[in-house]
Amino acid sequence: MTMTETPAPPASGWWYTTIMDEVDAMLADQEIDWEELKMTDADIDNSNPLVMVKKLNRAAGYMVWVNTQLMKVDSTLSAVRDSMKFATDRRLALEENGQKPKPKGSQAQRVALWIDGDQRLGDAKKLQVELAAKKEALAHLYDALDLQWRTISRAISARANEPTDR
Repeated sequence: MTMTETPAPPASGWWYTTIMDEVDAMLADQEIDWEELKMTDADIDNSNPLVMVKKLNRAAGYMVWVNTQLMKVDSTLSAVRDSMKFATDRRLALEENGQKPKPKGSQAQRVALWIDGDQRLGDAKKLQVELAAKKEALAHLYDALDLQWRTISRAISARANEPTDR
């Protein structure tokens, strides 16, 4: 596989493939018009500075929107992680105090079995994985918009430093 090829999707049937589809749908719903943000050589050489400022403003607007979505996803992810940690720590404490039977295996193995055996914990774990994937996707989308914003900004700066005709 080369650097530009997309990896083959995993075999279907695993729940994370559904999460990947949801992340793809979320990114498609962003409705970022990359064509309107694109800077061609002609834009850099001949474009009216006001047109470039409009592109810069659009990129900044998209960045604010993506950052707002990222904040929502990240805060929800933190709440889910904290809730999962509390539930599993509580169960471990009950085992250590002899209030629950302590099965054989490491803590990680026992926690995995609890999550697998409890519908609420299983759903929370899947949500945690989904939110982590969305957070990662939004962070990369923000980085792409930031790069585009910087490119437009540099083009505006370069045009501003050109000598004017007398």
